[in-house]
Amino acid sequence: MFLDLNMERKRPIFELKKQWEENKDLKAVIVDMSKDGSPDQAINPDLEDDVKRWLITGLALHNVISPALRPFVEHIALKEYAKYQASDNIHAQTFLNYLKDYPPTKKKLNYENINNNVQHRKDFKKYDFQVQHAADFSKLFLQTHLAHYSGFDDSCDSSALLAIIGNMDGFSTIFKKAADELRKDVRNPWAHANFDEWDVLKYQRIHFLSGTTLGIDILTCFNEKTKALAKYIIGLETMTYENCEACSNALDKITVRLDNTFRSLESNQKALLKKTSLLAATVEHNSENIAELRSEINETTERVACTEIKLTDATENIQTVKDDIETLKDKVFTNKLRVGDTGKKDTDTTKGITPFFNVPNRLYDFTGRAAEKETLARRFQSKSAASCMQIICGLGGTGKTSLAVEYAWEYANYYQKHVFSINAECEETFCNAIQCLAFDIETVGKNVKETLYKTTKWLTSLKHRWLLLIDNMDTDDISGVLKEFLFDARIRNSNAHIIITSRRNADDAEETFQVEKDDCLSLDVFTQEESILLLEKRTALNVDDDAESVIGIVNELGRHPLALKQAAIYIRGLKKHGCSYRTYFEKLKHKRLNVLKRLEGTKQDHRLAVQTTWEINFEYIANHSDEFGLKETTMKFLWASSFLHGDDIPKELIDVLMSSKGDPNSTEDAEYDIDAMQIMETLSRFSLFQTQKNKS
Repeated sequence: MFLDLNMERKRPIFELKKQWEENKDLKAVIVDMSKDGSPDQAINPDLEDDVKRWLITGLALHNVISPALRPFVEHIALKEYAKYQASDNIHAQTFLNYLKDYPPTKKKLNYENINNNVQHRKDFKKYDFQVQHAADFSKLFLQTHLAHYSGFDDSCDSSALLAIIGNMDGFSTIFKKAADELRKDVRNPWAHANFDEWDVLKYQRIHFLSGTTLGIDILTCFNEKTKALAKYIIGLETMTYENCEACSNALDKITVRLDNTFRSLESNQKALLKKTSLLAATVEHNSENIAELRSEINETTERVACTEIKLTDATENIQTVKDDIETLKDKVFTNKLRVGDTGKKDTDTTKGITPFFNVPNRLYDFTGRAAEKETLARRFQSKSAASCMQIICGLGGTGKTSLAVEYAWEYANYYQKHVFSINAECEETFCNAIQCLAFDIETVGKNVKETLYKTTKWLTSLKHRWLLLIDNMDTDDISGVLKEFLFDARIRNSNAHIIITSRRNADDAEETFQVEKDDCLSLDVFTQEESILLLEKRTALNVDDDAESVIGIVNELGRHPLALKQAAIYIRGLKKHGCSYRTYFEKLKHKRLNVLKRLEGTKQDHRLAVQTTWEINFEYIANHSDEFGLKETTMKFLWASSFLHGDDIPKELIDVLMSSKGDPNSTEDAEYDIDAMQIMETLSRFSLFQTQKNKS
């Protein structure tokens, strides 16, 4: 390869020598050019006068006028560019906001000339409108064919310079006029190269050449340069064949060295490729080792995490055991004191605070909500610092209270059985609940405000986690003592875990209770599996015996938990009389049609489902009590009870309704009357009422 290259390099030398020896006429011309213009010249190099005048004018334009104009034009262009940088941010323009017209002249600026925008033709959206320097700024005033220079140097010819002076502001009026005359009278005619126009009169009208010897000087300069060039060419003839051979030998030596170098490089390349292959294999092996190490690290990290969880659980269990032991010690010591006491109460108030658990009974057949219960626990456990509030949101009857109570029972030991429940249906019920709690923990004050303060202080003094259930917080406005307690800084900075049940949606709850969106748990209706499980638990009937009717009931009731519960209670209460899934399903469809007719246009399916089940239960109660002649009294009792608090409805109300005049004294022994007992049996059959005390 290198030998061929060497021959290519030699060939021009031999060809030049050969042409020199063969072209005798050319040799004679060059010899004559090297002399002082002797008369034996074979060719007359002189030009016509018109051509000479045209040539001299062109030399003056490009060698005299253009070099003189460039620095002056550049100075003005820099000033104008800086001016519009400051006023219009011309260096950072975009298609949406760029300077379209030159303010002094109102002429359009030609952005096609910069940033290679010419390739986009007239698609202005693709143009780059950022003018980066003064040379680009000057191009905006030119036609596209004049804007091919890169700066104010030799690439910027007289045509561009004269056009810039004519279009850009900043040049004096006299200067602009002179430039315009030069362009029209000299530069443009010269560019047309019509030699006949360049007679003596036209030449004399060019002011910058009149009265000068510029043409003679230029021709003299040409003769001198041409003579020097001819002498140099003659000197080349002295190059002998021996010199060519010497150059050839030198090139041969260089070729040999290059050939050896190429072979050495080729050998080194093979060695490097071999080393690269070895390195690649090593890297691949190391990558596998790294992957194995990462896998081991991940497994170790998981084991460490599991160990930490187990250690935390074990620590909590140990602490619970310690607390239980301390509690037992206190009880044993107290019992010992009382055994030897004469009836006096133990006045020792230095003992630790004993556990307190006033949560409603959990449902024996609590169904579903495993994921929601786990979510509550996970969110509470993830927020270890200060208090944490969780809002259980959802429609009425979706099981908000049941879920909160179930969580309290299941995690009671975590809170060392310090779990409190407050009904916040309104401010009055909230105050009553606080008053009851205050009686139990001995924090009753002179008034509601003092009682609330003492109770809050007692709760926030607990050194371990404690749980507070605030149920039915559905009032439109959170105000008064309810607001004072809920947003008390002591509560927010205590060890409290707070669960609030509310019918508000998550967005409303987030704003009302000042919590994050993740702290709002929205309860929906049951899944189909949970709905079927609830029916089976509550009715104690095998759902597989009539799966079609079971699914029909679930779908008709929209999987609403309260409606399903009422349906199950009805079926269970009457199954000894032949009530089954199928008979209830048929009754449900018939009753639902009647309800739909009355509520035409209503789209709240959950309300429709609950109302339908209630009406089925009420219809049975009316018919059943009518068999004993007690329909009117029973239905009046139901109606009157709807205006009373559900926790304690006196039985005497039945006696009052049964008396002919509404006077309870006329039925002194009505408490034991068989009719009253029959009414209570009928009402409690569907879990509408439960007997809590002897008279309620």
